[in-house]
Amino acid sequence: MAIYNEILVGRYNRALQKLLGMKGPASMNQLAGEMIPVIDTFYGTENRFLEGWDKFAIEIEQTAGAGNTAFCRLRNPVGSAVVAIIEKVEINLASSATPTADVVTEQLGAVTADLATITAVTRSAMDGRSPRLNSTCIASSTVAAGALNVLQKFQIPAVGKDLIAYEAQELTLLPGDAWQWQNTSVLLTLRVNLMWRERMMEESELK
Repeated sequence: MAIYNEILVGRYNRALQKLLGMKGPASMNQLAGEMIPVIDTFYGTENRFLEGWDKFAIEIEQTAGAGNTAFCRLRNPVGSAVVAIIEKVEINLASSATPTADVVTEQLGAVTADLATITAVTRSAMDGRSPRLNSTCIASSTVAAGALNVLQKFQIPAVGKDLIAYEAQELTLLPGDAWQWQNTSVLLTLRVNLMWRERMMEESELK
């Protein structure tokens, strides 16, 4: 039988139990009758796992040929029921192995396919406690692809640039969407270093 103000999002209960080493049933299965709850238990990256997050990292690299530019993409497959939050996007460019500067566009779109070259990884998880060694999201790259919806343009210096400076700039990647980065000049190598976290979506988020 349901109880009054029953909490149906179980990962918060599990986070409290793991964080405090509590035994027995759910430690917090009911919301107070007044508007007094405070949810502020995050302390550091090591606690993301306790809240149901898995963290991943990868480097995508693509060299463009004559007359072409490079594209790098991170896609969250349709129906994955996973939400990803991109925490770090570091861009580096090179011409014949020499670091160089260029303008890079950041693009977002609804896509169901990957680019021509899949970035193969054997283990992208950053936390050894994660039950998943590899991400649900798929990294890929190619040359001369079609651009998605261009949201921002960044001038990337020869020393490279991190596009996310603080938490409010993190990028949400939902099922069926992809973030993509494209440089402007031809004959350059585009390197994108990504760091992101994933969790299963709650029932209320799937509606």
